[in-house]
Amino acid sequence: AEGDVEKAIEYYEKFEKETALSTRLGEVRLAKARLLAETGRLSRARETLEAILEDQTTPARTKAETLLRIGENLAAEGEPLKASAYFERVYVRYGKYGELNAAAYWQRGEALEKLGKNAEALEVYEELVSREDLREFEQAKEAPEKVTALEPFRRAEPEPDTEPATTVEEENT
Repeated sequence: AEGDVEKAIEYYEKFEKETALSTRLGEVRLAKARLLAETGRLSRARETLEAILEDQTTPARTKAETLLRIGENLAAEGEPLKASAYFERVYVRYGKYGELNAAAYWQRGEALEKLGKNAEALEVYEELVSREDLREFEQAKEAPEKVTALEPFRRAEPEPDTEPATTVEEENT
């Protein structure tokens, strides 16, 4: 119910003020941002998420999830290019969090597809498929279908030069 969500947000804000140095502050802000996003207040949610990234005491896993949530919010706002950058930061910077990495690869691929960058999306899905540590996650299981669908967009490898190079002297004769 809407009233319950508002009350929860109030409690989270109270916790933020009273326990600013708590190691759980990042988790609380993440939960608050989730509620804000669910109720359509994406800009407030993003402000809350950005505060998590700035806090030096926030654990790495919470920061990785925060990057993923910012990307999701940007995607929901119709900003797939910006979202793509946040998704990429998850698996580049926080590679050990399998569930978050699988989701980040998948969502980055989808963002690139929305932008019409199908060759780049193909590369992202192929990388997801190649990661042994992510094979158990649903996104990695579904990625081969995306690879097959995007195969026609694969960038062609440049053809090696088959003609010998000519020198200026040869051209002038």
